[in-house]
Amino acid sequence: MNDKFSYKKYLNLTKGLTISTLSLFILSSFFLIFNILRLNNIENLIRFLVVIFIIILIALGIFFTIKIIKKEHLNRSIVFAIIALLLTTVFGIGGFYINKAYNSINKLNKNEVTYGTSLVVLSNSNVTIDNLKNKKIGIIKDTQSIEGYIISQEIIEEKNIDKNTFVEYDDFIMMVNDLYDGNVDAIFISHQYTSMYSSIEHFANIGDETKVLFTKKKKMEKKEELNSNTTANVTEPFTMLIMGVQSPDDDLEALPTSFNADTLILLTFNPKTLNATIVSIPRDTFVPIMCMRNQIQNKITHSGWSGESCVIKTVENFTGLDINYYVKVNFMGVVKLVDAVDGIQVDVPYSFCEQNSKRSWGSATVFVEKGLHTLNGEQALALSRNRHKAKDGSSVGATMSKYCPTYTEGTRNDIVRGKNQQLVINALANKIKDVRDINKLYQILDLLEKNMDTNLTTNQILSFYNIGKDILAKSKTDGDVLMFQKLQLKTYGQYIYDERARIELSNQIYYKGSLNEIVDAMKINLGLKEPKIIKDFSFSINKPYVETTIGNGYYNESGIPLVPDFTTYTKEKAISWGNSKGIAINFETVESSNSNYKEGQITYQSIPKNSLLSLVNKTKGITLNIIKKKAVETTKIDCTKEENKEEELCLIPDFTNQTINELNAWKKNIIFSPFVITTKDIKTNVQADNNKITFQTKDLIGKYIYDVIDRTMRIEYYKYEKEEDFTPIPELEEPNE
Repeated sequence: MNDKFSYKKYLNLTKGLTISTLSLFILSSFFLIFNILRLNNIENLIRFLVVIFIIILIALGIFFTIKIIKKEHLNRSIVFAIIALLLTTVFGIGGFYINKAYNSINKLNKNEVTYGTSLVVLSNSNVTIDNLKNKKIGIIKDTQSIEGYIISQEIIEEKNIDKNTFVEYDDFIMMVNDLYDGNVDAIFISHQYTSMYSSIEHFANIGDETKVLFTKKKKMEKKEELNSNTTANVTEPFTMLIMGVQSPDDDLEALPTSFNADTLILLTFNPKTLNATIVSIPRDTFVPIMCMRNQIQNKITHSGWSGESCVIKTVENFTGLDINYYVKVNFMGVVKLVDAVDGIQVDVPYSFCEQNSKRSWGSATVFVEKGLHTLNGEQALALSRNRHKAKDGSSVGATMSKYCPTYTEGTRNDIVRGKNQQLVINALANKIKDVRDINKLYQILDLLEKNMDTNLTTNQILSFYNIGKDILAKSKTDGDVLMFQKLQLKTYGQYIYDERARIELSNQIYYKGSLNEIVDAMKINLGLKEPKIIKDFSFSINKPYVETTIGNGYYNESGIPLVPDFTTYTKEKAISWGNSKGIAINFETVESSNSNYKEGQITYQSIPKNSLLSLVNKTKGITLNIIKKKAVETTKIDCTKEENKEEELCLIPDFTNQTINELNAWKKNIIFSPFVITTKDIKTNVQADNNKITFQTKDLIGKYIYDVIDRTMRIEYYKYEKEEDFTPIPELEEPNE
């Protein structure tokens, strides 16, 4: 009786085990099938055969389970359970890894981004979040601006800030300038303002010169206003814009909406011919910025201040090409990505040193020697960034003089930096192509997920599998089949006065002929234009063949018309220039006893030098102050009194390129308080520049102190410091082979 009971109990147990293992097997099978079917356009035939095979296994499993239960085959039940559990494990692991990879790829296209707004004051200000009443607060008046207006309004409501104290602006830069000049006490600005504006010379230390009273961040759906065809299939020719941005953190979400577009690479790819064209656009290229007021011309890097949509629209307008896809990459991610593939092999064109990924020098300085090397992440990023060398006249070059004073070989500029970036991209692509370790592949996917954003859909990204497969297949028979066509946008440097920043900025002016050649080459690759057939070809056995770089020819083009420096002109020359341009030249006589001035000398112009001539109102024209000498007056004049308001000494001169001593001499002859004059010295190792004034608040020049008595005039001047002995350059370790 007991044996019969035990047998029945054992039989029920094995039946339950069989049904349970079958259930687990079916669940794991459907989990695997679900994930296999998500891999659109990847080995479709194989995927469907695998799915059919799994379905057959499920059917067989059900069939054997029914048979085992009906006929009570205990031994077969155990064997079936073992096989089913093994298959369940295999299918579960397979489904897990496919699901993990798919989810990582799916997250490359981020649906949400983090916007943020900060309420900012000067570091020496005593203004706090609790004493803003009757304070002037700058705010962007565009009601569609998320960081400039929308989040600002939320802060105003939360903190009960008095709305009667607001000063509205069209532009962030003008607002920052007014904060520095004391025209407003606080401003609402993007929480990424330090990384955005520190590239502008007199805002280089904006992080130290300002402080944040309050910051509000908000996750919102990504706002993209793209007009181009983003539904193009990657099996057809397409364009892609790669944007390299600088995030202060390791995660791209820290810099989602406002950034400097430090790296811009435009490429076209034809999957049918496997031909690619690629061109780096210098960050300082001077073009119309599509999202700025009146689409004013500026550095293309500043288009990133309004997000990737603005960058894309600006590049589309600049080139006349529709951009199908974009990829935004965090520079910090490049370091980890290169390290994840154990370095990349690059033939470095010159020796250099550079700050590290955290923008630090000192012991963190990155040194790279000329020649073929395996670069780690920091070295690869340094090569991608480098555009200066020791003693090149820039502030960065002065710093390099302390760490690598002899590394001065070769040209360094934005063009060279673009070429270096292409070296790094090609080397990294080749290294990733050869990765076979599944764990390393998942590590790469994880890094891409955290440090990349794109408008490519998951299915479009998966479509690149077939392109890669085609490249590998043809490479086995035809060698290197992926062809990169060399393109270079030729530019020249030009300082242009920025009316918003109120200083001259260094820009790169592109040659239209160079751009036209590049666009033609890209259109040919996209199949939008027929190529010209070259019927003649010649070569010399004594002269090695050098591939032509498209866009790097000679172009006889005139420069951008700019307003000249009238302080170097005579009155007659200024009038002649105005007549030739059809621009009215007006003169205001200023009596002066200053020994530094000569009779008839032009000391001030209402439109600053190097301003765009196209922005000058020809009828209103340009007003010039011209000196009329008078006897020296030694009486100290009170410029704050109305009766003295139009005295010659109370007129604020243009001290640019004069010395701080001349400023002090002028101050000694007048009473000007409460008008405030602040001075700031800038270190220099060029002795000839000692005490030279390099910056003055522009809109105060030529004004009477009485009319601007509540303003602050900023003065910046060079202060010479003798260079100390340089620290010896540490020897570099030999790279790992």
